Amino acid sequence: MRRLRLKHFAVAAAVLGTLALLGLAGLVADRYATRRADERRLDEAFAKLDADDPEWRVGGVSKVHNAAIPDDDAANVTKLTVSALGWRPASGKSRQAAIDAKEIPDLAWDDDRLPHDDEFCSLYEVHLDSGRAYGEAFAARKFPTGGLPLRCGEPDPFATLLFDHQRIREGSILFRDYSAVEAYLGRGDEALRAADASLHLAQTSLSTDPLLISQLIRNACCFVAVASAQRTLAWSEPAAGLAELQAAFAQAATVDGMTVAARGERAIVMRVFENVLSGALPADHVERSFLGGGGATSDWDRVQRRLNAPSRVRQAQGLLAVHNGLVAAMKLQGPPRRAACQAAVDAASPESAKLTPGIMKCLEADDRCKSRLLCASVGLACERYRRQFGHFPKTLADIPAAILPAVPTDPFSGKPLLYKLHPEGAVVYTVGPNGTYQADDDTGGLTVQQAQQSEFRLWEVASRRRPPLPRFDPDTEELPDLPVVP
Repeated sequence: MRRLRLKHFAVAAAVLGTLALLGLAGLVADRYATRRADERRLDEAFAKLDADDPEWRVGGVSKVHNAAIPDDDAANVTKLTVSALGWRPASGKSRQAAIDAKEIPDLAWDDDRLPHDDEFCSLYEVHLDSGRAYGEAFAARKFPTGGLPLRCGEPDPFATLLFDHQRIREGSILFRDYSAVEAYLGRGDEALRAADASLHLAQTSLSTDPLLISQLIRNACCFVAVASAQRTLAWSEPAAGLAELQAAFAQAATVDGMTVAARGERAIVMRVFENVLSGALPADHVERSFLGGGGATSDWDRVQRRLNAPSRVRQAQGLLAVHNGLVAAMKLQGPPRRAACQAAVDAASPESAKLTPGIMKCLEADDRCKSRLLCASVGLACERYRRQFGHFPKTLADIPAAILPAVPTDPFSGKPLLYKLHPEGAVVYTVGPNGTYQADDDTGGLTVQQAQQSEFRLWEVASRRRPPLPRFDPDTEELPDLPVVP
């Protein structure tokens, strides 16, 4: 009897083992079939992109950008300006390091007020020692194109090094310092020339650069150029260059840098996934690079991560869909663009959403840049009107079409930019990212910097060259009385 029971047990164990093996084989086969189906769908998506946009991959995006860069470095605005920085004081250090060492001053005073005497003297000393840097940088302005070549790293494109991109911003600040000195000395035409050169550097260097960080640097350079123009009109009364700079600001606002950047980011992200799937990069490289997870710390961690992570192929499919949606959305303008981008991000899986961090913040920064450029363009039109008719216009509709062909649309509201007079001048402004900014003491929930970047303020000639604000005396522990800002 015992022998019979053992025989039955052995048969049952064999049956169960066979069933388990069959189940495991079925699971492996199902997983293999699912992976193959996912791979086919991903290949089909890549093939469709190849047909619709042959230059969508990393090599094509880089080729398109690099083709716009002049072959001759002696005719490249960017390389000539970056080279000129070597002649400014403390050129061996970053600008912030030189400021911290008090070797060059930090131009941090209010754009609408004159600096204190000691602040200007510090800037003027550096100005006198920067003659060759200014000369070479302004000489580069005559060339129409520039840029820095992009060579994406392999097998990890995110290891791409951007050596001189931040130096472009330093070049715009070089022009800013020159503009400030000239405006302070009452040479407004020369100050505006520097603002124009700063904008030209940003446009020729970064407009076609297919990286989000490059477009953010371009935005920063544009903000510098606008601030220089506003400061010039607050400290002096330029007669030449107004119409030209007005047109340059308007043209800069039309640059579709975010579409270029969205295509570049899509190409780089997909290249990373291709290399992970082909084995050129480790399987956990996605977590290491995108999520900052630092990778698995043990064999068991690696096994768990591998079991819990979604299929790399399916993850690539989801992320490609998100990036395709972002590229399509970037071609829109104003509120529809933001809504379409938000819809693309919201439609992503939680895993894909983690791999598109900060895109909405970059989009808001781009809209702030566009709105500031448009405000500056309209502000210069108002100054041209004042010079012709002796006063600022009551409304933007009063400006002749020969000066302002049309009132631009506010990227945040989708409606025309706003304008109003104040007791000592006028202001052109946008409603801002919160939709509530009114260019008054209430910032509408914006930071002070965001509020300043949401307007272009103008002053009557009698109200220009306003004195600096009194300094805070830390010994008294009380703030000095501040003048009322209209």
